[in-house]
Amino acid sequence: MEKCKSKSDTLKFNRESHIAYFNKLISGMSSSYIEFTQNHLSGAYFIVSAMGVLDALDQLPFTKQQIINWVYEFQVPVLEGDKEHERCYGFRGGLHLPFTPSTAGELYANDMGHIANTYCALAILKVCGDDFSRVNKKAILNALKYYQDPESGCFQCLPCEIGYSEEDTRFIYCACCICTILNDWSLFDKEKNHPVPVSYTHLTLPTNREV
Repeated sequence: MEKCKSKSDTLKFNRESHIAYFNKLISGMSSSYIEFTQNHLSGAYFIVSAMGVLDALDQLPFTKQQIINWVYEFQVPVLEGDKEHERCYGFRGGLHLPFTPSTAGELYANDMGHIANTYCALAILKVCGDDFSRVNKKAILNALKYYQDPESGCFQCLPCEIGYSEEDTRFIYCACCICTILNDWSLFDKEKNHPVPVSYTHLTLPTNREV
């Protein structure tokens, strides 16, 4: 008796359709997404990463250098000698400020890095082959300690002192990836992060190839 073929046996991965889909997304999303400006960087991360997996970065409507330059616009600028706001450094998710702030207080009142967007930015730069020469590595790593809850050891998406930040394994993963990409774990308190709650025991630290 001839074996019945399942639907999955006849399905084939359509690479070209996927490339066209991601190109459409990066060229302009629906107007319904306008309100989600804080997610622009994470959206770009999924598109660029997918095109990298598809080995189709050269088919994007923007060059790698254009993408790299765009990502750096999301980096919170470091003000030399400013210790009061060092927790705020990293990459923001969207370009929210329509002005150039003149003081640290004006800059950081409503604008600061986000741990997930910092990971997304670094990942995009890595995929595009950037040399990281413009990444404020020291400031980003130093800010990372403010995202780690001093009691639970878990990481939050915003500095803990903000008081309303989410806390779960997504942000532990982001912290691990940031440290891996920047090749510096000195400000990641592993002792605080261990032993971890039962819900965190599935966590596997990423390697450089996996981020």
